[in-house]
Amino acid sequence: MSRNISTDISPFRSADWGQPMQLDIPRKLMQRDNFSKPPELNYLDGPDPHEIKLILTKDISTWTKYSKRVRYAALSYCWGTSHNNTLTTTPSNLQQHLGAIQISDLPRTLRETIWAARDLGIRYLWIDALCILQRERNALDHEEADADWQYESARMFLVYGNAFLTFVAAAAASSEEGLVLYKEPLRRLSGAPLTASNTPLHEEPISGRAWALQEWALSRRRLVFTKFGVHFICDHFGDRSLDGIRIKKKITSHSVYGSGWHQLVSDYCSRDLTFPRDKLTAFSGLAQRYMKLLNYSGKNYLAGLWRHRLAEDLLWHWTPHPKLLLHKPSNRGRHPGRAPTWSWASTDGNVDFESASRCPEMKIKKCQVELAVKDDFFGQVKSGVLKVSCLYVTTSFHRPDFDSDIWVGSNIDGFFLYPDDITELKDYYVTPELHCLQLGLGIGDHSRWNASFGIVVRFDNMKGAFTRVGFFRCKAKDFYTSDKQVFKIV
Repeated sequence: MSRNISTDISPFRSADWGQPMQLDIPRKLMQRDNFSKPPELNYLDGPDPHEIKLILTKDISTWTKYSKRVRYAALSYCWGTSHNNTLTTTPSNLQQHLGAIQISDLPRTLRETIWAARDLGIRYLWIDALCILQRERNALDHEEADADWQYESARMFLVYGNAFLTFVAAAAASSEEGLVLYKEPLRRLSGAPLTASNTPLHEEPISGRAWALQEWALSRRRLVFTKFGVHFICDHFGDRSLDGIRIKKKITSHSVYGSGWHQLVSDYCSRDLTFPRDKLTAFSGLAQRYMKLLNYSGKNYLAGLWRHRLAEDLLWHWTPHPKLLLHKPSNRGRHPGRAPTWSWASTDGNVDFESASRCPEMKIKKCQVELAVKDDFFGQVKSGVLKVSCLYVTTSFHRPDFDSDIWVGSNIDGFFLYPDDITELKDYYVTPELHCLQLGLGIGDHSRWNASFGIVVRFDNMKGAFTRVGFFRCKAKDFYTSDKQVFKIV
């Protein structure tokens, strides 16, 4: 934050918590760290065991002589529907919180995290509700809180990436439920990724929270409180585990980028966001991580897509069957103004990517976005434009039956349309003629290139440009005699 905040707490044993926690963590895993000074923290070493207090990060040097090597923990949890009643740091109570916060005033999950951190001898703790200025319910002006949130939300890559340990309240659907639902002995797990295939975490409430994906993936050590017990999960010696892919220090763009990035996006899009405007922001830490791994520049990140692999990243589509985790069917539809229509961030709902080779005739002429905040390449955007030269076919589509999510070509057999937002076509039994832009070629059973993939666009007179309607697939032969044109898509 522009005035970085930290919270102060001291080690003690609470009668409500019970016996101090005992972790069988290999000593070598606890010593191979080179922590930088975090952007904001909760300090855990005050004189009154019933209080914590916020401190400005710039003042940490007055609390510890090792100010450049601060060991701190972070919390990943679900706020829940009762977040309006949760004690938070706001512009009006900031000075009060710099003096003291009564632990008893905090929701149960936050209280138990403080006790757990103290039991482990951790002196600093980062909690978003306390370390980021939040909006006040009855305030007319949210400018100060919004500016602080904008600044801090762009730093989640640092907050969780530099944390010594992340407490994960996986089983709690709200901040009032606490860390511990069942008191089980701690178990050691190593390098287990947060995916549905090999961990029970997909059954926990936190796996449905969009923000929690980057909080998990960026953390180096996790103490995970589930309904089945408490698990210690560690990524050894600087390696990272992102969506089940072990990423070493030496990597290649091909091994990490392709399916790994697309799986992350698919996982993320299957999760819930309280505020739809956060679609890009809640994913920004993961994007920054990939930028570092691949030695990219932030200028190459375009509203959720990468300039280096734009042709592949454009081949996203809505899917009723996500490959990863999903608690319930997610909402599906366009969210106007959040991102350009060619970005997956412009829609809500489950997203998948088509695996295809780039069409030789397809050329990206231009792609750029207007950032909401200068130099915040991974945050919100105001607009974006894509100019692409490619082969195209014009056709209309109709819905084979009322319940169908996939439309079929009306005058060309074998064309299938996957609409981004079904409501955009709700007034049509047969759509007007739409342009199908060939971007990818697929491998079929009888021919090397017997399938074509791409995006469906229509012209918007108000915008003076094309907008994306959906994704299509068809037989490649349908493009053998097609025309070529430059399309401007917003």
